[in-house]
Amino acid sequence: MMGLIEELHKRFKVRWESIEDKSLKVGLKLPDKNALWHKLLECYKNGFECEYCSQQLLIKDSKYPYYRSFSFDHRTSIDLGGNNEIENFAIVCHRCNIIKGTMTESTFKQFLGPFLNDPQLLDKIFKEIWDGRLANKLEREHNRNEG
Repeated sequence: MMGLIEELHKRFKVRWESIEDKSLKVGLKLPDKNALWHKLLECYKNGFECEYCSQQLLIKDSKYPYYRSFSFDHRTSIDLGGNNEIENFAIVCHRCNIIKGTMTESTFKQFLGPFLNDPQLLDKIFKEIWDGRLANKLEREHNRNEG
């Protein structure tokens, strides 16, 4: 059976591939991979909580759509001029990452504040955004196949 740190590293590699792909698409310098791994490891050793909502993170949530799986978020999104410096990365739950979108960290925290006492409402917001993203993706694929 794989140990928890090994499982965390396995999931880190998956997340890293996504960071690599996105960085190459927009022409950004890659973050320091070792520094990002150590940031994640430190978070894990210190309780493994989302930096935005304080929800307990999971290495991999087994329940789709993976609300509690850890994710890396750009505190200031690339779209708003953010970069891949380690200080711009937050370790968050998948739910917060999806809801935040391209908001800045401070804007998102202001938005999030009233909902922190109602995680079920946050789950509903996430689901609506997630379903909308999936519908947009399906529509894009359909249009690509028709064209």
